[in-house]
Amino acid sequence: MPFIQATGEYIIPPEGERKETSNNNDGVLTKRLKEGFFQKYLKGKSIIDVGSGNDPITDTAFKYDKIFNKDYDATFLLEVFDESYDVVYSSHFLEHSNCNYLAIRNWWRVLKPGGHMIISVPDRIHYERKTEMPSHFNRDHKYFILEDKEELPFTLNLKSFLAAALSDKDYQLESLGRWGYSIEAIIKKHGT
Repeated sequence: MPFIQATGEYIIPPEGERKETSNNNDGVLTKRLKEGFFQKYLKGKSIIDVGSGNDPITDTAFKYDKIFNKDYDATFLLEVFDESYDVVYSSHFLEHSNCNYLAIRNWWRVLKPGGHMIISVPDRIHYERKTEMPSHFNRDHKYFILEDKEELPFTLNLKSFLAAALSDKDYQLESLGRWGYSIEAIIKKHGT
């Protein structure tokens, strides 16, 4: 819980207490702070962190994870009302989903118009460093992901996948790029 929404500050833990997460590896934290990521996308927003575990993106994000409620299903978000969050954030969950298309569609469903869906996934090149399943690091990964290249049968093109999953939606892909060992997509939902 490093970002404190009420104050808009990011609390950096003491050197011995820092842990490597998708949010701060390889200078990502420094880059996020420099570019104002937390202020722009998270300050004062209602946030659902899908698959957060005990490390949510902010101190006030709703932690939607099976470790808190065994009935939570991050693909369907059955307990979550339509258009109820300003930000849908998910870090390193999509690659675990048996149906990533439905996950994206349901995450979009709970996102308010004008809100942002922020998705972080492991980059096959920098995280896995291999081309065939299974994953070196997590046997639950269903496939690998690259930013803008598909290599079947094991690797999904994130940019093309998001375009297909949201083809009938009014959106803008604000950002797609590599952050440390991850690929991050920031998508803005248009409409009223």
